[in-house]
Amino acid sequence: PAMSDASGNYTVTSTNPLADGTYAITVTSTDTAGNESVSVSGNTWVINTVPPTKPVITSWSRDSADPTDRITFYDVLTLKGTADPNMTVEIMDGTTKIGTVTADSTGKWAFQTPVLFDGAHPFTAVAVNNANVRVSSDPLNVTVDTVAPAAPVITSFSVDTGVSQSDRITNDSDLSLTGTAEANSVVQVYDGTTLVGTVTADAQGNWSLTATGTLAEGVHTFTAKATDVAG
Repeated sequence: PAMSDASGNYTVTSTNPLADGTYAITVTSTDTAGNESVSVSGNTWVINTVPPTKPVITSWSRDSADPTDRITFYDVLTLKGTADPNMTVEIMDGTTKIGTVTADSTGKWAFQTPVLFDGAHPFTAVAVNNANVRVSSDPLNVTVDTVAPAAPVITSFSVDTGVSQSDRITNDSDLSLTGTAEANSVVQVYDGTTLVGTVTADAQGNWSLTATGTLAEGVHTFTAKATDVAG
C-alpha cells in the first residue's frame, strides 16, 4: 500500500523482484474513514529481462559482377537472415529504418528494400522483443552503383613509323594502345568486332594494352569498352 499526497499522487514500489511475465495492475483506494473504492484496472505491464538473440544478416541479393566485393548495380535488394522465432526485426540503413519484418517460427526472415540511392549502405537488422529491448546485428556494407562508366578513350598507339607521327600509318604489325577510363574499370579493346585484349585501368584511370597481336595489313578501327566494378 501507499499513501497519496495532498494532490492525490502516490508511488508504489515492489518489495520483491517480479518474475518475467505479464501483469494486469488493479488499484483500490481507502479513505481516512476506512471506506474502500471499487477496483480500477490499470495498465498491463510486460516484464522481460531476457534480451533477444543477436540477429544475423546471412545473405543479400542481387549482386553483380564480382560476388565478393559487395558492389552491385541493382538498386532494390533482398536481405535474408535469422533471429529468435517470431521476433520483430527492424531493418536499418545506417540510422534510417527502412522496414520491419517478423521472423518465422524457425527464426528465418527476408526483407526487400525500397529503391536505394547510389552510394554506401550499411545495413543492420535489429531484433526488438515485447519489452522493447533492442539488439543489433553486425553491419552488412553494400555499395549501389547504377551509373554506367564514361566511355573510355584511346589516347595513343605505338610504334608509329614513317615520316609522319600523325598519319596513323605504321609498319609495326603488333601495336601497343594506351588510354583512359573510369578508375579500376575493365577495358576491352576491339579491332572492329574482334576482341584483341582486356586490361584493367589503374586507380587514376590509365590503361595500356601492350600487344594487339599480329595484325594483317590494312585499315584497323580500334575501339575500347569499359565495365566498372559494379558490372
